[in-house]
Amino acid sequence: GAKVNKSVDYGAWIAGPIKTDKLWYSYSYHNKVLNQYIAGNYNPDGTQVLDDNSVWTTSGKIAWQMTKTAQLAYTNNNQHRIVGHRNDSGGTFASSQARNINDKYPDAHQVKFTTPWRGNKVLDVSYNRFRAADRFRPTAGTAPDAIAKIETTSNTTWDAASNYNVKPQFRDQFQVSASYFAGRHDVLVGYQIVESAATMQQYSLSGMRIQYTNSVPVSVNTYNVPIGNTGDYDRAGHITNVPIRYHAYDRLQNLYLQDKWTPTKKLVLNLGVRFSKDFGWMDATCRTATIFVDEQCFAAIKGAPDMKNVVGRFSAIYDLAG
Repeated sequence: GAKVNKSVDYGAWIAGPIKTDKLWYSYSYHNKVLNQYIAGNYNPDGTQVLDDNSVWTTSGKIAWQMTKTAQLAYTNNNQHRIVGHRNDSGGTFASSQARNINDKYPDAHQVKFTTPWRGNKVLDVSYNRFRAADRFRPTAGTAPDAIAKIETTSNTTWDAASNYNVKPQFRDQFQVSASYFAGRHDVLVGYQIVESAATMQQYSLSGMRIQYTNSVPVSVNTYNVPIGNTGDYDRAGHITNVPIRYHAYDRLQNLYLQDKWTPTKKLVLNLGVRFSKDFGWMDATCRTATIFVDEQCFAAIKGAPDMKNVVGRFSAIYDLAG
């Protein structure tokens, strides 16, 4: 079991009307800290490394009653998580400088409009925007040009991690649906488009890792990634002084129609059909030249995947007791 060093968990919430029967708001904040000593997390001298974790989350919403039947709402959820000494070296023992600071910034936004009209129809329109950056960077005290070292006999790493990376990503989604309620039929028709992307930036402080056996240097590994440092980050989460390794995109579209039909008092049929189209692509890119490897470029990729399909859906519910 882990020995807990520190545990903190607190939050606050506030909500209410800005204008009675017209405009409302809500806001919450939550903060958690958990520092502990866990098995398998050791310094080269055998002492345990503190597994330090913190995360704060905020959530806010504003809802506007535009008319008696129409509402427009905006919601935001934002989070920041930090793992202060994440061991991604693969070794049992790792010094503080051979570990990573891993921090994540997921940020989600939604705008939604809902309105019924003429008593038996409902329209929903929404837009969602998600952004995140998953970063693995050097810990405090790591030299900017440090060479990663590993002792294979004791499976110990020190001075630096072999390489670091940043993975920004995003997803944008638009959806519109209309519902129609008429007698024995509840009909829903809708359209959805989702566009997403994932990016990778990877770098090393020295471009190499020295391997030791019984304290004797025996080999050097070189990495085909640019030599750099954390530098500055732009608003999308990219490191400004490290080239992008790849940028992959995907666009998914769905058109769907379904009917909840009650032909008798005891029988309910759910009938649906969905047409989906999924298309992925990558821009042309080059693998950056390093002191060890020449530049290598790659052509753009289109249609990976490139799929279209139609899927039918059916279910039946029969009430035996009536």
